[in-house]
Formats: sequence, structure tokens, C-alpha cells
Amino acid sequence: MSRFRRAHLSSRARGIGLALLLAVSLCTSWCLIDQERRGEGTAPAAIESDAEVAAPKGEGASDGDTLAAGSVPGGEVGGEAASLATFMDILEQDDVQDATEKASTSVSWRESRDIVEAASGALEVYREVESVDLVTSGYVDLSGNVWAALLSDGKGWVDMVTIEAGENDEGSTVTVVRLRASAVPSL
Repeated sequence: MSRFRRAHLSSRARGIGLALLLAVSLCTSWCLIDQERRGEGTAPAAIESDAEVAAPKGEGASDGDTLAAGSVPGGEVGGEAASLATFMDILEQDDVQDATEKASTSVSWRESRDIVEAASGALEVYREVESVDLVTSGYVDLSGNVWAALLSDGKGWVDMVTIEAGENDEGSTVTVVRLRASAVPSL
């Protein structure tokens, strides 16, 4: 087999592997989010204490209304309100505090912007971090209601960003799940 053909097959396998990783990660994330919304599992009880559900519209609600900030499957992140301006700081703060204990951390909030503007804003935040690479991104469904991206860093984490359109295209919900390689037990 020629060197070119092997390289082509290798890159194709990498693409399939990344697509499979994205699919598994998205399914896991959606299951956790669904459990949180229905009030099942351990995540909601631990998350709702300090960084609670956003204030109703018209009562001081802002662009970065927090739905939840914390670790999956449980824990808190200092009760800070998450937004496009603060989510990276919240994730990094949690990295420092619990990097060896937990394999993942999630932050979720509501944006008054649509999917395109929220995705652009999230990618701009990641662009400011030198060591971050955009692995893949795009719409997850055919109707354009869910957008996702995988971003990796040389420090040993992968962020999975999902943005879901709100009802009647009013705003969007942004969820960032950080998966850490350092917390995975060695075999």
C-alpha cells in the first residue's frame, strides 16, 4: 500500500473517530441536561444551591442569566453567575480546585442572543486562549436548533460546547462541558 493511500486512510479514520467522539459526548451531555431539567439524578440538587435558575424576564434579567454552574455529576463553582464573559474563568477556577477529583465540569446559562451570535461569542472567548484548537463544530440537527463544537487544549482538557435555540427563537441556552484527562484513572 502506498504511503499516500495509508495517510489518506489514516486521516479518514481520524475524522470518523472524531465524529464518533462528538456523537458520544453529545449524547452524554444531552442525557445529563435532560436529567437536570426533569429533576432526576444527583446533578440538580447539588447545582441549584448557589447558582440558581435565572430571574424571570423583566425582573433584572441580563444577557448571561445563569441556569446552572457546577460539576457533573455534582458540586458548585463559587456561586458565580455564568455568561460568555465569565464561563472560562469559572471552568478554570474549577480546574484548579478539583482537577484530580472530577472528570468533568459543566456550566450552563441563558443568552438573549440567537444561536449564531452566541456561538460566535463563545468561539471568540476560546480564540483568546493561545493553546486551544477547534476540533470540529457545526449544527447537530437538520433544523438548525442545536449547534455544537469540540475544542481541545494542550493542558489535557476538551470542552464540548452546545448551544440550543430557545422557544420561538427567543435567545439560546449555552452549555459547556469540560472533560479532563487528568481525572481519568490509569489502566
